Amino acid sequence: MGQSGYIRPETLPALTSLRFMAAMMVVFMHTSSAFGWEFIPRHFIFGLGVSFFFILSGFILTHNYLHRNVPFTTFIQNRWARLWPAHLLWLAAVFILLPPGWWTFDGPGLLSKWVTLVANIFMMHSIVPIQDYYFSWNAVSWSISTEFFLYLAFYPLLKNIRHTWRCKLLITLFIFLSLDVIQHWFPITGMNITFAIPPARVLEFFLGMTAYLIWEKTREGKLWIAFLITAVPLFLMLPELTSLLPILSKATQFIRVGLLCGYAALACLIISLAGNHTLARIVGVRPFVYLGEISYSLYLCHQVFIRMFLSQGPDGFWASLSPPLQAALYFPIIFSASCLSYHIVEIPLRKMLRSIDFQRYFGIFKQKKAYHPL
Repeated sequence: MGQSGYIRPETLPALTSLRFMAAMMVVFMHTSSAFGWEFIPRHFIFGLGVSFFFILSGFILTHNYLHRNVPFTTFIQNRWARLWPAHLLWLAAVFILLPPGWWTFDGPGLLSKWVTLVANIFMMHSIVPIQDYYFSWNAVSWSISTEFFLYLAFYPLLKNIRHTWRCKLLITLFIFLSLDVIQHWFPITGMNITFAIPPARVLEFFLGMTAYLIWEKTREGKLWIAFLITAVPLFLMLPELTSLLPILSKATQFIRVGLLCGYAALACLIISLAGNHTLARIVGVRPFVYLGEISYSLYLCHQVFIRMFLSQGPDGFWASLSPPLQAALYFPIIFSASCLSYHIVEIPLRKMLRSIDFQRYFGIFKQKKAYHPL
């Protein structure tokens, strides 16, 4: 039994496995680009890996919290405990594994490496839309910062969601497209408001939340049903979309329409694998689920090791290896590091941080009764 006598939501192991798929999409994109491995295709679909994370996160959080009376402070504490330990570990690994010249970009004022380090420690670095800022230190952790800010927005997005999802979906789409318009017509070198900042990713997150409502209605996990129901609100949004397209460049039009289609397809995949059919049971077997469990550490560590090997330079050991040998060395290293990170850092520190009674020490945060979003 959960809080307030509520039975804990059913587990959806196939969706845990999908986290590994999303992580590997990002790993393949970065390794093929950084190492020039031609045997890994540089397919555009790999670029949707982070979007997949955000959509999946919205779905799972809605599944876990829609019917539970959990105080907002408890929710944030649990999510912070989930993100922070591994994030700090692989931030520290940048100092340990890389030479100082490879740590991060160092600039004046806001872009000082010590300023960005503080922002990274507190997972605040994605709110500044400057590439050298949000890509500082462990570059992939920008999405962890963005994810934490999406957690802060989760309860307002969840409130009365069964009645307000259409309106909220339109609002998040409008934000998504408006940022594109601003970026296109008022570009500033080194600044991008369509990539890392939380408002640029709220559409993906809320699409995952909406996908959960669809799954609740279908429950059969039939892909064609999921596609039809997911496509309907997107088609309803076409007037809004087409009204903005003329003021975007042709390239941006194709990219954004393609992304919306990609988001719908990812949502459909999630809905389908949340069902109880053969494919979901295959994907949900324990080895795949375990890979999904270590995927957070895998995501955080993979680029640190890329930079560690590249820092050896063209005359180093790494450059002397053929691409197949590089892959044979690189992948066991990142998987081993991910396993160690998961068991030695993530699990114990997550339990410890969740057990801290902050309300006891900081009475200002005390909530007398749980916040229920319905």
